[in-house]
Amino acid sequence: MSRKIELEHFRPFLGFEDKFGQTLRLESFLENKLSEQFQLYGYEEVSVPILEKGVFYSKKYVGSSPWPEWNERSMFELNVIDYDKNYESVTKTEKGVLIPEGTLSVCRWLSNLISERGISLNYLLPLKLYYSVKCFRNEPITDLSLRKKREFKQVGLEFLGPTTEMADIEVMYLISRGLESIGIPKDRINIRIGDIRLFTQLCKEFNIKHDERIILKEKLDKLAECKAVRKKREVFQLQNEINSFLRRLGITDLAVWEKLYSGTGNVEETVRVIKRDFGNEKVAESFRIIAEMLEFLGIPFEIDTCVVRSHEYYTNTVFEVDIKGKDIVHLEVAGGGRYNKLITNLLEDTTISIPATGFAYGLERLLNIINSEDIDDLKPKVRYFLGKESADYVIFPKNIKEAWRKAEELRKQWKRVDIYLQDGDKENAILYAKRKKAIFLEV
Repeated sequence: MSRKIELEHFRPFLGFEDKFGQTLRLESFLENKLSEQFQLYGYEEVSVPILEKGVFYSKKYVGSSPWPEWNERSMFELNVIDYDKNYESVTKTEKGVLIPEGTLSVCRWLSNLISERGISLNYLLPLKLYYSVKCFRNEPITDLSLRKKREFKQVGLEFLGPTTEMADIEVMYLISRGLESIGIPKDRINIRIGDIRLFTQLCKEFNIKHDERIILKEKLDKLAECKAVRKKREVFQLQNEINSFLRRLGITDLAVWEKLYSGTGNVEETVRVIKRDFGNEKVAESFRIIAEMLEFLGIPFEIDTCVVRSHEYYTNTVFEVDIKGKDIVHLEVAGGGRYNKLITNLLEDTTISIPATGFAYGLERLLNIINSEDIDDLKPKVRYFLGKESADYVIFPKNIKEAWRKAEELRKQWKRVDIYLQDGDKENAILYAKRKKAIFLEV
């Protein structure tokens, strides 16, 4: 006896997928190889649940634009019911949210360590963390593609504590090292770097309201992507859209805005323009330091002040990472930046300030590149570090470039090396090394 089966009922929802065989083996390799790289730089893994309390995603804590193309309807919500002795006895019903990204949950975890467990900042910081977590966003179905899904995985890291550009540089360097470790040549990597402080400065000067800022950010983000793939026609159209939008806000002098989104990419010229037309010495110096060090480290990058990233929590340097393929540019396989105020929003004591920087890869995006570009230079050997220590060496840098050289020499010997970038206090660095059960080196 046969029965009719509605095959549609057996298919996953759009944007979700079943996986099998080589796909899972490749994903497992990517996660483990990236984990190996992060540990070589002294990062420890943290695991967070995929379900958070809905109240956590309120504007009070995470702002009104906590990830790109934010819309509260893009969250997958469900009721979490606490039963007592049986399923007829309900004690509490609370709204839950399947997490849309990793950084927010990692910051929530850190705030619990401080607020509930009372762990002191002097003992806790600096703190280097990495994670791999499934994320969920209810994207419009017409936006779904190989690079954008409703269920996806982020593999990322957060560096908590340091305020200096050296921490941002380490994070960007690790993006490149991670990609190289899975077989993507360095000359195909490009990091586009901006600084949200310039955008914030202009918004204050021209009295642009919060909701209008979000719209502008999204337009600038799209413009930055079009510039990255050299779509001249789309670039011209978006620049006109931005100008029209600014005029509707009553802004007639567009010269400085055009400086923001029409930069040449030349570091010296960008620094000159920021000093002259924006009067912002801090941002100019920040770009100079980052550019000089990335050039020393041989990391491909370009400065584009149009890169603002629409996450509301970013405060300083921001960046997006593209991979040059044979025929196309794979946009934004990773992105991140500095967020110095987010964790404060999650603490009872709002006088506590914990600067932070980080990034995340989209795992499916990396997998798509490996498949579509026929990258076969994969290095399947993965090392696991099972000891109680979280680094083999902590280097206190008296000369940052020499310290970096020494660290790389040791890492080639599969030693985990953490360069101390929190402050210039040697005694704190020694205590930090003891905490990590690592050998202290001064270079």
